[in-house]
Amino acid sequence: MSASGGPHYSGDAWASGPERVYAELARAVVALCPVSLAGARVLDLGAGTGAASQAVQALGAHPVAVDLEPAMLRRRRAQRPPAVAGDGAALPLAAGVFDAVIASFVLSHVPDPRHVLTECLRVLRGGGGLVAAGFAVDNEDPVKALVEDVLVRHGYRRPAWYEELKRTGEPRAGNPRTLEDIAAAAGFAQARARRVVVDVGVLEAEEILAWRLGLAHSAPFVDALDPITRARVRAEAAEALGPAPRPVRSALTVLDAVSDGVELNRQASA
Repeated sequence: MSASGGPHYSGDAWASGPERVYAELARAVVALCPVSLAGARVLDLGAGTGAASQAVQALGAHPVAVDLEPAMLRRRRAQRPPAVAGDGAALPLAAGVFDAVIASFVLSHVPDPRHVLTECLRVLRGGGGLVAAGFAVDNEDPVKALVEDVLVRHGYRRPAWYEELKRTGEPRAGNPRTLEDIAAAAGFAQARARRVVVDVGVLEAEEILAWRLGLAHSAPFVDALDPITRARVRAEAAEALGPAPRPVRSALTVLDAVSDGVELNRQASA
């Protein structure tokens, strides 16, 4: 997706809440990579603030991060692996240099996922592996509606890019058959997509608020509110959520594939 007219992420806003949830999701996605990551050179595509990079580093891999938004890559820059701002549809990277590509929650944001996967294939060595993930078409959690209803009462309207994401991007990337067909058209062998449920853990109300209000489609609206109204929004949302902590589970569609016909070392679904 082009930055123009699309989401403009803030590394600080993301780190305030969404990062906690997406770190758990990234670990689950990385664990499903079809090739060994020990000592591997890995492209973290759509790296954001580095959740997947941290997950692959924990497995002994050497990540290189790419993201369209420089603001996300600047977050904790001194502690992060090498990074470059770039478009997934035109990666500023040489061919055949990576052992694996991790693409967490990227394909739903781009107008042509096949083009992005073709670029992923180009930068992979022979026998290299890909794992990509998006939210499943049936991924729903009642806390999302509870918080959004409060925002709407205070004048919030979903940005156009987010409406488009919900209308076309997520259904496309969240449908296993569609995702397999896109991967096959891009040239990947043995592409497989399936539904995986990730247990994020139990979140307190304040953690849920930080997650939902720090996302790219809501954070700019919240930041633009005057301090009194912002505090009122948080109080009303907290009241709607109630005091009890809630387990958060996210349903993902996870694609894994290799760059040629070598036998996959697939792991069981989470």
